[in-house]
Formats: sequence, C-alpha cells, structure tokens
Amino acid sequence: MGHLVLNAFGYLSGDFFMGLDKLHAITKSHTLGSYTGDAGDSLSYHQGNKFSTYDKDDDVDDSQNCALSRLGAWWYKNCTNSLTDEVAIPEDTGYIGNTTEPLTYCPQAFGVEGIFEITLPGLDPFPVLCDAQIAGAGYTVIASRSNVELNFFRNWTEYKRGFGYLSGDFFIGLDKLHAITKSQTYELYVHFEDFEGNTRFARYDEFYIENENELFKMSKLGTYTGDAGDSLSYHKNNKFSTYDNDNDGFENTNCALDRLGAWWYRSCTDSNLFGTYYFKETASYASGIVWYGWRGSRYSYKTMKMMLRPTSVC
Repeated sequence: MGHLVLNAFGYLSGDFFMGLDKLHAITKSHTLGSYTGDAGDSLSYHQGNKFSTYDKDDDVDDSQNCALSRLGAWWYKNCTNSLTDEVAIPEDTGYIGNTTEPLTYCPQAFGVEGIFEITLPGLDPFPVLCDAQIAGAGYTVIASRSNVELNFFRNWTEYKRGFGYLSGDFFIGLDKLHAITKSQTYELYVHFEDFEGNTRFARYDEFYIENENELFKMSKLGTYTGDAGDSLSYHKNNKFSTYDNDNDGFENTNCALDRLGAWWYRSCTDSNLFGTYYFKETASYASGIVWYGWRGSRYSYKTMKMMLRPTSVC
C-alpha cells in the first residue's frame, strides 16, 4: 500500500488517488490555509502531521498504528479510541449482582443475570456479564457484537486486556478467557442472528484457551451440536493472531490483516467472529463476522454472542 500511495493508483475516469509525489509537486509552495465551507473544518487537526499507511506508521499515537486502526491512510495525528482500555462497566449501569460469597462463575439460578464480580486465581476480581435468557442460566458472555460502533480490528495488547463495555459490545480479554477456562471445564455456546431476524447456535461441550506463553492457543474444543454448522473445529489447536502478532498457519499471509480481524486463524478461516462489522455482505472475502457453516464466507451477521458455562458446578 505504501508504494501504491506514493506512485498513485486507480483510474482517472473513476476512483483514484493521484499519488504523494505528484501532490507534493503541485502544492510545494503552499500551506494549509483558512477554512471556508459548510461541512465543518475536520482537516486543520491534521496540519503538521506526516502521512501514514499500514506499513509505514508515522502518526504521533504511540499506542497504535492509526492506519491499521482506521483501515486507511492519512495525515493521522492521534487516533486514540476511548474504548481501548479494559472491559468497562458504564457509569449508568449502577449494578453488580449481590452475592453473599465470592463467585468463581456466573450464578446458575434460573432468571439470575446481569453484571457480577468473579474471582479466579492469578487475577484481581473482575466483572462479567451473566446471561440467563439465550440458552439457559449460568452463561458468562465473553464476546458480544451488535453494531458497527466498536472496532474489533485491534492489536495484541488490546486483545490480551479486553475492550468495550459489558452493557454493549465487548471482548472480555484473552488473559481472563484463559483464567476462566483453566478454572474448570467449560462449554462454549455461540449465538447468531442474521439481518432477517433468524437465529441459530453452535455449542461445543469443551473449550480451553492456553496462556500467553502458548499464544492463547485453542487447545481444547469439544463435540459440536447445534443448527449453525461447525465452523470452529477447523481452528482447534491454532494460536491467536492479531494484525501485529501473526501466529497463523499460513506461511505467506497474515490472516488477521487479510480478514480484517483477530482470531485463532489457521490458513485462514472457517469463521471470523472478531472481523469487521458489515451489513450482510462483506467488502472482501470472509472479512466480516462470518461463520461459514450457516450463511457462508461472505455473509456478516447482525448480532453474535460467545458464552461459556461450566459443564458441572464445583
């Protein structure tokens, strides 16, 4: 992309960019002047900044590559996203479930759901979202997708910590996911809704994620049941990958970059639930919230939830 931006691309009769070399030659004796117009001034913020592409990061944001985060190229300044911190409880939630003793998993009682605090070895107590409606009581939601607002195309550090809001879209974080699945045997339940209002699910009777030393490898995945098709077994025994930490099994391709997401990529996908949010059709092959087993590689779902529940209460 970098050399393409430098030398121009596209067709003058359609969409194109003329190239940075030509743009420099044309504007060499000029600066960014005063704004006029009716669209609002959204360019002055970028004055004085260098041009960045995904393979040449020249922005001033030390926490991330803005070209990757924003899926583009520009004179980026600081692209910090307010949702890059760990999974948070919004201030207006005002509720963490009341319990008499510390919890190690979501309450298993019928109808009991909401945000609860759990305690697991190796981590400080942390809040989790418990769901009792979709598939029965006692499920811990580890990932939720429902709209385009929360960007899931993030780096390794962000996936390790988790991001988003428990009352909306979020990912719980790989460190917490490892701790949860290590504490006892868990089943995985994945819930889908398409844009026509149809729902399906995939359930696996065991699910275990290794620690960071093993690059959060999905080392255990049990037997599939459901009506969405099995699109996760292909990824069993694969390590987690992000655009800045390529651990997939595809020698010549960074699957996270190619699929615009993060996942337990192999070479590359049978599913991509942390891909880009689209309205039905993906812009490129398998880059959306895809699960091949139901609607194929080019359909991106409206909502998706990944949930865990202990196979036995101990």
